[in-house]
Amino acid sequence: MKKLIKSIAVLSLVCLLSISVFAKEKSKKVVFHNDVTVNGTLVKKGTYKVVYDETSKEVSIFNDKDLVVKSAITLSPQTSEVKRSFLSTKQDGDTRILTGIALEGEKEMVLIDDQANKLAKPQ
Repeated sequence: MKKLIKSIAVLSLVCLLSISVFAKEKSKKVVFHNDVTVNGTLVKKGTYKVVYDETSKEVSIFNDKDLVVKSAITLSPQTSEVKRSFLSTKQDGDTRILTGIALEGEKEMVLIDDQANKLAKPQ
């Protein structure tokens, strides 16, 4: 009986570890052609590493290895694979606000949660 319980415990641990190993984190280099604002943080035009995690529902934007900003997201499935990365923005006065990111090769659009951005503090 003890052997069965130990086997079940080990199997459970292996399953939990395998789930964390296969986390749904994806990343790509993306060129921002214009300055944009995310969570009140200005992201200047340039090349950034965009990382989003399907599990935590967050996107992080890195300049080299430095975190620039993090935001809550919603994923919007697309009918086909994105051919090249692009940004979706909206204009609010003189400010261009990032509303979404499509990453090349993916079949979903990363939508920046508007409500989360209203409540979030700059990073």
